[in-house]
Amino acid sequence: MDYSRYPTHAKGEQAYRLRADGLDWNEVGEQVDLKADTARKYALRYAERTGSDWPIVNPLDERAWAMSMKADVDTWVELGERLGVSALNAQTAATRHAERCGLRLPIMRHRDPSRPPAAYHMGVVLGLPWEDVAVALGYQNAHGARNSARYHADQYGLPYDRADRGTVIEGRPERAYQMWLDGHTWGDIAKALDYSCSQSARSVVYKWAEARGIEVPLRCTHKIDPEGAYDLRLDGWTWKDIAELLGYSSDTTAHMAARKYAERNGLEWPIRRAA
Repeated sequence: MDYSRYPTHAKGEQAYRLRADGLDWNEVGEQVDLKADTARKYALRYAERTGSDWPIVNPLDERAWAMSMKADVDTWVELGERLGVSALNAQTAATRHAERCGLRLPIMRHRDPSRPPAAYHMGVVLGLPWEDVAVALGYQNAHGARNSARYHADQYGLPYDRADRGTVIEGRPERAYQMWLDGHTWGDIAKALDYSCSQSARSVVYKWAEARGIEVPLRCTHKIDPEGAYDLRLDGWTWKDIAELLGYSSDTTAHMAARKYAERNGLEWPIRRAA
């Protein structure tokens, strides 16, 4: 049967070949303009149709296993740094190759326990350049040293400056709270103070303000205030602004919540916004 006429077949072939070239699924997804999981499904369908190998033999697997057997690599973190992937991906690749070929499984620690506190002391407390810290402690690069120091700080609740890369941040929740009072969006706050996402910034500020008995940001999800989303849309607000104000994960979820609210209550839909 000629599968070439199916659009998904061409995408699947492209995803399959990119994966075989050593790209991870996130990178494959970016190349073929699909989500990582969808790219994987397309590649799997292509393999089933053409009788190609599955799982795909990734050159990274053999490299990861071979390097894991060397005496100068003793942690998954270090192996990941050398391969340019995360420690978990390095471990998965090496283990997969060993199981596929019947080889000895590599056994390594996830990290050298002495390096993170040393990186924190040298880079944060002493203020040494991260490049120097990396050289002194045997990290692959400055980024690896800085991440190790941040891991140590997060694990033990130590101060760490994610914005200025080396100087201690004091009162980050208070600064985030003040930015919220000044009208900044949670996305802007997260970016300015190096929170992982807008939801993380909102959650931290909420707990900080609640503990002090002061005004707290509106804390709700798409299950809590669909009526508010509907009313704000009537008032002419954009879905993006509604999502930001009410805490929805996206403008789409705000739209869906308002639509379901309208359907349940027999209200006008689509909404005619006020001029």
